[in-house]
Amino acid sequence: MAFTIDISGRRALVTGAGRHTGRRFALALAQAGAEVAVNDIVVDAAEAVAAEIRAAGGTAVATPFDVTSYDEVAAAIGAFEPDILVNNTGATGAIDTTMPRFVDTDPASWRPLVNINLYGTLNCTHSALPAMRRKGWGRVITIVSDASRKGDPGLAVYAASKAASAGFMRTIASEVGRDGITANCLSFGTLAYEHLPPMPDDRSKAMLRGYAIRRFGTPDDPVGVLVMLASDHGSWITGQTIPVNGGYTNAL
Repeated sequence: MAFTIDISGRRALVTGAGRHTGRRFALALAQAGAEVAVNDIVVDAAEAVAAEIRAAGGTAVATPFDVTSYDEVAAAIGAFEPDILVNNTGATGAIDTTMPRFVDTDPASWRPLVNINLYGTLNCTHSALPAMRRKGWGRVITIVSDASRKGDPGLAVYAASKAASAGFMRTIASEVGRDGITANCLSFGTLAYEHLPPMPDDRSKAMLRGYAIRRFGTPDDPVGVLVMLASDHGSWITGQTIPVNGGYTNAL
């Protein structure tokens, strides 16, 4: 029997979908048949990806809002009523070769990371669940990071906010499983985005020693497992944090 993924008739909303991995998620969900709401805080970015989906024959609308504003989130998600919510928006803060230890950070830098990475997920999930419960079907997929599973130095607040989001998903899974809703996380290793300058060779080689598959990920690497989780094939997977990380961490 052929294995196909068809989510025709479903509505998917992807936050932070104006570029990078979020854009790939939106394109792939549309290709699998979903009607996609492309969210981004940058209006032009959301509209460009929605137009790209429509040009390829899919169905999409631009849905710009700020995930940290509960009122904006509730209005947009309440109007669209997604069956599939991808909490993709995230912020790491400035990452360079001199990432400070937590003790050296400015407390003013903490709250923006928590607002986007944690409260953004809380806001969107809270707004999406009522319609999913009413329909008796739903998928919530939240993007986290292996920084929260391994404990990478220089990323303390980012790791804390992502770990909190993973714990939140596990609780949501236990609360709404009886309603036909699954809630899971995808945890990424380092992804090499096209817009970033090449990493110095010595730093790249040092980082890659921790990877079983000796390359960094690409924004396309997580797409297949995300679309599977969004489909009926993922109906018995919930409360999980699934690493897509090239073997960077292998802890349970």
